[in-house]
Amino acid sequence: MEVSKYLSSPYGIETKEFREAGGIVLSPSSFSKFHNTPDEWYLDRIGKPTFDANSNTVLGNAVHGAIDAFWNGDTVTEADVKLWVETHYSEQMETVVTNYQGQEVPKVDIEFVLANFMPMFEAWKHEYAELYPKPDITEGHVSLPIQDGMIMAGTLDGYEEERGIVIDYKTCGAKKTTISTGYRLQLVAYAIALKAQGKEVNGIRIVYIQRPTKRLPARVHIVDEELTQQMIEATKYSIGLMRDSWNLVQDNPELAPVVFRPNPVAAW
Repeated sequence: MEVSKYLSSPYGIETKEFREAGGIVLSPSSFSKFHNTPDEWYLDRIGKPTFDANSNTVLGNAVHGAIDAFWNGDTVTEADVKLWVETHYSEQMETVVTNYQGQEVPKVDIEFVLANFMPMFEAWKHEYAELYPKPDITEGHVSLPIQDGMIMAGTLDGYEEERGIVIDYKTCGAKKTTISTGYRLQLVAYAIALKAQGKEVNGIRIVYIQRPTKRLPARVHIVDEELTQQMIEATKYSIGLMRDSWNLVQDNPELAPVVFRPNPVAAW
């Protein structure tokens, strides 16, 4: 049995050649890291990743894979997810960490992933996919030139052409009814890239897929925002900060520990 292609596709394959040639990729999903933990953002850019998954991110990737498969008329099963986790995250499954409750748990807990995967996917299917049109673009790569040797690039979950909506699916443990600043910057960056391609974008949407709780089943919360010029300018400002910070350190390497400093209060 092979690992499902919807779960095991290589990350960043579209920009691999560009990065190997020395190009820098600014990721729309990295705005929060840039502002909150700039040292980690910098290490990621120079090929020293600071994060290798946990139970929540693996669960989120599994749900995203199942959604991608669904829109393509295919399926991702629990057996597919089990094989994928065992194949790609065996080291993390054996690594013990302390959770926020002070309990020692596997860094990637396969039982947690499997217990939540199908209920969350089914909730998305019944509370979103059966009520909203299929996006015209799913898992679409977008790229925006920033300067020579630097692009903003990433993969958006969906784009609905008729109403000009950029769509993103987020898994969560608690109910969410707003779009955070980091998420907003991410979606607006996708919108800017799409607009540069001549596409109309009028709004952004996050589809929150909430894990089951002890009392309630998995649920979906949909949050829409109209795209405004103020949102576009705020995102362009953050992109400019990324670009200028990177360029400053390229010209002055000794400033890297200052510009891309650790943030000891980011976790609080």
